[in-house]
Formats: sequence, C-alpha cells, structure tokens
Amino acid sequence: AAGKPPALAEVSLDIAPGTMLGVVGAPGSGKSTFVKLLLGLETAEEGRVLVDDVDLRRLRPADYRARLGVVPQEVQLFQGTIADNIVMGMPDRSAERIVAAARFVGLHEVVQRLPDGYETMLGERGSGLSAGQRQLVALARAVVRNPRLLVLDEATSALDTATETQLLANLKRAGSGRTVVLVTHRLPLLAMCDRALLLQHGRVLRLGPAAEVAAMLQPRPGA
Repeated sequence: AAGKPPALAEVSLDIAPGTMLGVVGAPGSGKSTFVKLLLGLETAEEGRVLVDDVDLRRLRPADYRARLGVVPQEVQLFQGTIADNIVMGMPDRSAERIVAAARFVGLHEVVQRLPDGYETMLGERGSGLSAGQRQLVALARAVVRNPRLLVLDEATSALDTATETQLLANLKRAGSGRTVVLVTHRLPLLAMCDRALLLQHGRVLRLGPAAEVAAMLQPRPGA
C-alpha cells in the first residue's frame, strides 16, 4: 500500500558457509520476510540475495530447492509410513539412510518404541504422532537430503529442551559445510549459534556474536 513501510529495510549481511545464524525478533519484526527472501519465495523490491555470489533470481528454482532443507513451525506430513515421510521424493530410500537421519535429529528412539517402527502408518497431516514427534519427522526429512542450507523456522518449538539442545549440538558437530539459519525465540538455542541477527520493525537492531545478542535479550532481575 502507498506509504506503507517495507517489511524489511537496510538489512545487509553475509552468512559464512558452514556457520549457524540465529534470527530473533518480536512478531512483526521481519523474520518471516527474511526467511521468504532467503528461500526465494519473495523477491526484494530493492537489493539482492546472493547465494555463493550468484543472484538468487538467476538460479533455477528446482536447482536451488535441491540444495535447501526447510522445516517450518507448521509441519507438513502426509498419510503414509514414517519412513515414507522421511524419504519423500528421494530415489535413495535405504533403511540405513533413514535411520541415520532419524538418529541425527533424535527421532530413532521414539520410533523404536512404536510397535511397527518406521512402518508405522500416519494419518492425514501426520495424525498419530504428537506435535514434537511430527517436528522430528520433518527435521529428519530435511537432513536426510544433506542440504547445503538448512532453514529452521521455529522448527523445534514443540521439542523438549534436551532433544532441542542435542539437535543443535549435532548440527554444529557434524556441520560438514552445511549452513544453518535458525529462527527461534529461545535464548539458549540462540546462544548456541555462531552469530545472531536481531530484527526490530524490519531493521537490524543488532548483528553480532550469538552469545552476546542472547545475553543482551536476557530479562534483567526484577524487570
């Protein structure tokens, strides 16, 4: 609309390959727009999004998506087995690959407790699993493709703290060049990242070491 301020303005940063960037901000701060620009779902009215020094607008969407792993807060699962949901659309459907991805995100122990294991049938939208378990399936689906860029958009909100912390520790330990963008409101998770981007009203309020940004956001005693 005429005169409406942009959702994001004057946001300029480099995300080094193989690092983990935390993104934080209040509702309406521009986090969703930042993610959509990064994923190529929206195009900037001004400025550019570069991926390995190539303008995102010049990349074939299918090629770029093949390098991406994306897990939104609202998980999209389908009717079928847990294994089917993890390797959806992949030519390599080996049990070894499925189990490796599940172990990595903390899903394997959950599946082992189910009578039918990875062949457990899920209902529409993944019914039959808890919200946290559905998030774990979606996370396994993302990492099984070994993406170059992994975007987690409040994707661990339904997990318990121990599972969440272990997942991030695994991502840092076994990054192997994978870049991670983590949108979260949880300060302990933010502090585990390498750098953090704090957005406010569509602008960068702070960009720096994640532990410093997390400490800055800690509520003061008595506040």
